[in-house]
Amino acid sequence: MEVGDGTWQEQLRRLAYEFREPSLAHRHLIRHAFATNDVIQRDGPMRRTLCTVLRTAGLPESEVERIGAVLAVLVGGLLHTEVNGTMRRLAGDGEADDTGFALAVELLIDGVAARVR
Repeated sequence: MEVGDGTWQEQLRRLAYEFREPSLAHRHLIRHAFATNDVIQRDGPMRRTLCTVLRTAGLPESEVERIGAVLAVLVGGLLHTEVNGTMRRLAGDGEADDTGFALAVELLIDGVAARVR
């Protein structure tokens, strides 16, 4: 999985959206991904790319794997709320999913940035 050039923030944002696209296209993918060991693996391409981006951000090596796991679960949970309509029900907005996902990704980036400081 490639996230291209740019800052670590841009790379993390692209990675989240690359994970989002197939999850929305295949409504059961996100549930399957977190219910089995064959999609999201500790040494799988998404996790390796995520950890590479976190290293680029300047996180201490001792935190990279743990923070990578938490970010993967947070994004997965967010995607699950999009698939099942929870975000739309709670926000009450026709564009709640796009707006909510964008805001959540920015909050995650801010959280990583705060850990780097």
